[in-house]
Amino acid sequence: MTQFNGKPTLIALMMITGIATMLLVACGNDQDSASEASMSVDPEPSEELAFLPIHSEALHDLPIPELGQFRVEIEGEVHEGAPQCRMSMFETPGAENPRFYAYASWQMNDGSAMSVYLERLVYHDRSVWRQVGHVREIVRFQNRPDGNRNRVAQSDSRGTYIAWMTQSVPRPDSAPELYSGSAEFPAIRIARDEALVTMLATVEPADGDKGEQAYRGEIRLALHCEY
Repeated sequence: MTQFNGKPTLIALMMITGIATMLLVACGNDQDSASEASMSVDPEPSEELAFLPIHSEALHDLPIPELGQFRVEIEGEVHEGAPQCRMSMFETPGAENPRFYAYASWQMNDGSAMSVYLERLVYHDRSVWRQVGHVREIVRFQNRPDGNRNRVAQSDSRGTYIAWMTQSVPRPDSAPELYSGSAEFPAIRIARDEALVTMLATVEPADGDKGEQAYRGEIRLALHCEY
């Protein structure tokens, strides 16, 4: 070290202090960069991830009704009727996304009215995955003890009680996540011809729904759609 009369010079002390400060700043910047890198994991999927299909290789093992009919098993009863089915493309700014939905209603033996709405949607728009997931499945089940089938589909109508099964797959490489009810994935299985569809799920009232008389239990549904 440069000395004058046995003491460090002022210039030498300034140089040492400056070097130490620079090293501390550099270390701090490196730590900040490492911290930021660990926190800012890119949520966007890679381009190599393939979309999950809207169709299923195999349906549930359920009896298939005639063309243009549905068959539902619930609470030990079997009912049939004509469903409303639709296969379409749900458009977002980034893509067209395949979507299937259907509706059916029937009267139970005790006179109560039942209805079920089911939807399976596969988002091809990657920008949407972060909010709602890549695949979304919804089963909305509604019942009216008064037997009014004209009002059973109206979720805001007094006397209508609601239960759900909802699940999603956040990304093509993710496991499905259940939010209400229970089901294997996929709960809604659509054949490649898009005419045959099966659904097997257990529904339950969600928080905030009018659940005091809502149905809780398993629904086994097969559709033979006629578009």
